[in-house]
Amino acid sequence: MTVHPENALAVNRWTRAHSRPGLACSWAGWAWVWLQLVSAGLARPESKRLKAIERRLRAARPSNLPGVLGGSGGEAVVATLAGSVEPSLAHLVTPAMERLETALHACRVSEFTYGCAGAVMAFAEIESLRPNTVRRSLADVAFRHVERALAVALEPGTVVCLGLAHGVAGHLLALETGRAVFGLRFHPSIRERSLSLLASSRLTSAHGSFWSNDTGTESIHIHGWCSGSPGIGLACLLGERLSGDRAYASIWREALEATAGSWFGPFDFCCGVLGRAQILLETFRLTGRPIWRRRSVAALKRPRVPPPHGKRDLFYGNLGRLYLELRSRELRLPLPGLGPFSVVQRERGGK
Repeated sequence: MTVHPENALAVNRWTRAHSRPGLACSWAGWAWVWLQLVSAGLARPESKRLKAIERRLRAARPSNLPGVLGGSGGEAVVATLAGSVEPSLAHLVTPAMERLETALHACRVSEFTYGCAGAVMAFAEIESLRPNTVRRSLADVAFRHVERALAVALEPGTVVCLGLAHGVAGHLLALETGRAVFGLRFHPSIRERSLSLLASSRLTSAHGSFWSNDTGTESIHIHGWCSGSPGIGLACLLGERLSGDRAYASIWREALEATAGSWFGPFDFCCGVLGRAQILLETFRLTGRPIWRRRSVAALKRPRVPPPHGKRDLFYGNLGRLYLELRSRELRLPLPGLGPFSVVQRERGGK
């Protein structure tokens, strides 16, 4: 089915400039979604939108956060996508990469959303879109920061976050991505210890396996992309695909069964229903098992709770709802922030 999102993705609907860059909460999320549609042949490469992207990238300023979802990595990915859609915009890539490098060297956090793990994912997506754009040594800076942080977090007795956005699952996915895309190496014991911690931290119920935010509590406050079973399941499914290690399998299966069976929480991408539905769609895309698509579609039939008034962005606003509806019709469209998995899948035969 061909999607025509010209009205829904009009520039005047885009999120205005945000104090924190990245795909999650700024204009860059709208640009990324539209550019993915263009890359898939589902929208036209209109000059008005391309010029809007160019203006906003030219006005961008360095930050101290390099993540693709919550930092300068998002703008670098958008610049690379724009250059792939319209070659005359390829000149935007170098300054965007320079801002990302500045943010990386200023960064003091390792997490997936804002920090160095998110930078690894940005570098991997850029390299997958445009080979030989990212210096391996630069990717290695972010990679080693993540490796050191995860090694410290795995020390016995440490209270540590577990989920995708801020915890062990996101750090491990970044390491697997850096290894797969750039050939960077980390000690196998880090994978073994990370998976052992995730396995031992699960809370089992009749509805499946759930994870709390951190190892210091057994309360389930968030069951979403960011924290809890859905994000952990996604990270482990992708980790298995990247590494070929079957040790991931039991965790992602249990986590995603719990994701499909529980629909409490807000109607947003980050912490709630939209993100869980997107993860189930991604599970179908990767496994080919129709049951995961049916479970995702079921979420769209539940009572709809509107996003908070005035929210337009991808993670907490109307764009998150729109992108789920677009992906439910055209599954070649990827999820954001997942490195090589965030590059649109071409139809066979070059269509």
